[in-house]
Amino acid sequence: MNAPTSTALRVLRGNPSKRPLERKPPLLPTEAPDCPEDLNLDPVALEAWQYYAPLLLSSGNLTKADQSILKSLCLTTSLLESARKQFREGSTIEYATRGGKTKVHKVAEPKALLVIGSRGGAIKNPFLSLIADLQKEERRYCQSLGLEPHVRGLNAAPAEKADDKWDL
Repeated sequence: MNAPTSTALRVLRGNPSKRPLERKPPLLPTEAPDCPEDLNLDPVALEAWQYYAPLLLSSGNLTKADQSILKSLCLTTSLLESARKQFREGSTIEYATRGGKTKVHKVAEPKALLVIGSRGGAIKNPFLSLIADLQKEERRYCQSLGLEPHVRGLNAAPAEKADDKWDL
């Protein structure tokens, strides 16, 4: 499915469909939403907030209405970094036995593409699927906030110009 074409691009290319063009989209005031309290508990998510919020604010793509999606992007970024770290370093599971002793079971070697499954055969490391899913989710959040190149043109506010007969 093709991505929607921006009004500015449709004007440049002409409007062969002769459908009415969107004059000016309604714009919410650009202002930084407050950082949610629970992000303070996750240093990676807080660092992501401190990176993305000023970036989006300076580009004019951030309003108070975007707080929840920006929060989701930051939490997804944190989960993705955690999954990547566990993949790089290998992972273990700690569990308590009936006697109260703690046992450690090594699940995967560092950077292992294959791990031993519950039936004893080799299977794809579950962290690879988790990382891929989190990357897709992160990309969707970035698209909705206008952080991807092909979306930036669609979300860009038109530059103010002098009145001209060609202006919409």
